Amino acid sequence: MPRISCFPINISLVLPVFFLNIAAGQNAPDPRELIVHADDALFAAKSILMSGKGSTDTGNGTSRDWTFKIYKDGRGRFRRENRSRGGRDTDQVFDGKDVWIYYLDTKKYTRNPPPPPRLLELWRVENGRAATDVLDAALLRTEVLPFGNGTATCNVVKMTYRGGNVLYERTLSISQERNLILRDAWVAKSRESSSGGTTIDYTRVDLDVDIDDALFVFVPPRGSSLTESNGEGTGTGVALPVSVLISQAATRILA
Repeated sequence: MPRISCFPINISLVLPVFFLNIAAGQNAPDPRELIVHADDALFAAKSILMSGKGSTDTGNGTSRDWTFKIYKDGRGRFRRENRSRGGRDTDQVFDGKDVWIYYLDTKKYTRNPPPPPRLLELWRVENGRAATDVLDAALLRTEVLPFGNGTATCNVVKMTYRGGNVLYERTLSISQERNLILRDAWVAKSRESSSGGTTIDYTRVDLDVDIDDALFVFVPPRGSSLTESNGEGTGTGVALPVSVLISQAATRILA
């Protein structure tokens, strides 16, 4: 009979690795808890300064890409600056009374009554956070993303949730240090096909910071004019006196 050689196994080396793997599994964060509590600090903040970029797959190998800056205070006022490739560059200002939208390409602006529109980048991170909406969730990995002046280590979670009558597949990169969503990628699913996906990267998020009141005052740029319609909505046809607005804040508005 052939001789079988047995090599001794050092149990003192094997056992620590075994228990380390068990501990790692026990210490792994719960993906559902990560989703439900992601951005808690954002929604509790009295003021928000946020910027980043987004991209939507429009089909046929094309995409709509944009960058954004959002300023929001505790009174609900906001300013959103949108710069887009394949879309329109706009500045939106809600001063607490009216919604002003300025179109940089035509130098036209509208004045609209409240309620103000949802801010896409804030609405998205709030969507699907309710535990009852999450159908399944899994922790995929960790990754490092650019954030602020440096980088941030994130837990990457994949989830399926129901929004109304639509199922969404969504992948979130949630920073370990601040528990903020730094990347949000989602696609709507149907039985027949999938819609084009969208990814938003949040590259800066400052909370409870002082924001200049001038940012929430719309100052019609020189040479611009009020329009009744922008092709996507209508204005009231009423504008505040330009001279008053300029004297209040023209030199303080962010370039």
